[in-house]
Amino acid sequence: MAKEYPHADLVLIDGAKLTSLMIDYDLGVTTDKEIKVKRMDTDYFNRDE
Repeated sequence: MAKEYPHADLVLIDGAKLTSLMIDYDLGVTTDKEIKVKRMDTDYFNRDE
């Protein structure tokens, strides 16, 4: 089938790559839930009093 388009550059990708591209470009996906990732605030604990 790709032989029918000699004027076009076609790149074949697998399902994992397709999924990654869909997520990166928000194509066909919906955000269900967002999570917060917290880190320790070392400046808070290193205060000179």
